[in-house]
Amino acid sequence: MDYYNKAFQSLQSLLTDENIDKSIENYKSKQEYTEDNPRDRTSWYHESYPLIIATFNNTRGQQQKGRWVARLALTSSWVPTIPTPALEEQAMTELSRLEMKYFNRKLEEINVGEQEEEKYFDIGNAEPIMLKVFLQLADRIVNGGGNWDRSISSTTKVLHFMCPGLFPMFDGNINQIIYGNKSFNYPKYHGYVFALREFLQTSSQTGKIKKLAEKEQLSLIRMTDILLFHME
Repeated sequence: MDYYNKAFQSLQSLLTDENIDKSIENYKSKQEYTEDNPRDRTSWYHESYPLIIATFNNTRGQQQKGRWVARLALTSSWVPTIPTPALEEQAMTELSRLEMKYFNRKLEEINVGEQEEEKYFDIGNAEPIMLKVFLQLADRIVNGGGNWDRSISSTTKVLHFMCPGLFPMFDGNINQIIYGNKSFNYPKYHGYVFALREFLQTSSQTGKIKKLAEKEQLSLIRMTDILLFHME
């Protein structure tokens, strides 16, 4: 399946004026915890997100084990199961190095190259780093590197908190919205990332989403994630 085109078509059909308005209304109604729906985690995501981003910002470039423990402890509050991180030293060093190069990049602005039919972020003189390399390094820290293609729900959250303007989060919920099922893997994430980039670069809705993001003090990527997650 051409996941890139499928994701792009889904984004075009979902992120309309009417759907954006309904989604943001739905999101606003759930920002405060209520006993009516105690299992909904929107209020937790809303309250904890700024703290998590601040923690990642404050520990950027610091490779000590304790810094990564703090990062993963916060990330684990956003995933269904508590991870058993391997905290592989080499992976922490390599991912921290990449973080310093990419943390302030924005998906809607970054150039893209292609190698062996796979797209990658092109930041000029730096060596091409495939998207899967980021996921593999994160998986070696979070899960010991045993099954990186299936740990995307947790690793994309780590990558998003590291680079909130570049890496969208991806899990069964977003996969269901974009592809129509809960089963996710790397080709689906790859297709979604680069389709989202094209959408944000070309869509007439980008300006509206950007205004919402600025109002909420969020990246364009995070605001898009919220809108998709709260589609009814």
